[in-house]
Amino acid sequence: MTPHKRIKLSVRSFYLDDNINDIYCEFGKTYLENNNIDEALKWFKNALDNNDTNVYNYLGNYYKNIEDIKNSERYFIFGIEKEDLKCFHNLAILYLENNINIKKAILYLKIAANGKVNKSINILARIYYFGYKQIKKDINEAIYYLNLSSQNGDNESKFNLAYLYFNGIGVLKNIDVAIGLLKEASESCERCMYFLGIIYYYNIKNEPLGLKYINKAAKWNYPKATIFLKKINSL
Repeated sequence: MTPHKRIKLSVRSFYLDDNINDIYCEFGKTYLENNNIDEALKWFKNALDNNDTNVYNYLGNYYKNIEDIKNSERYFIFGIEKEDLKCFHNLAILYLENNINIKKAILYLKIAANGKVNKSINILARIYYFGYKQIKKDINEAIYYLNLSSQNGDNESKFNLAYLYFNGIGVLKNIDVAIGLLKEASESCERCMYFLGIIYYYNIKNEPLGLKYINKAAKWNYPKATIFLKKINSL
């Protein structure tokens, strides 16, 4: 879509939504996408005059995408000074991806997480669960963020939390809790479905139900499920 057409659509949405900052930002994004930074800044300035800190995210991500780390950092910091939580998150990601300041990245992620930015919560859960660069695995921190992330519907966090409860790592062993977490995630997570099947097959001793979940995981082309079924069928 050409910039001219995009702007026409933006104007139409402006009259429909009656939100002046949306139209300013839409114009700004349109010009950014076409690498006309001077024109984009003119429109973004209008939004900034109306205290719309989303502008700093747009500009920070624009410079990040063209690998201009200095300017990307600069605009995210402007957003942080305005206490924009998305800027805390995005600057943290910029630091992590470019190995700039890992400790400060973790600090910014925690600030965003405390502000209920789900992406920051999910990333902290993974960092503390697996460890990341100089950040060591911390099971207590991992459990804290895995719980938050799980409550936000993140299936990977539910799987990892279920694994901890199943094995009693950092928490009291509780197979029922593990099963509950896996059931919540199983409809859209093939490895959760497989893990659930294995628990029913071996631990609960309910082979038909276990095979039901494992077969479903195999239909979703989960390799471990396929291997398991081949092994069972060869006996």
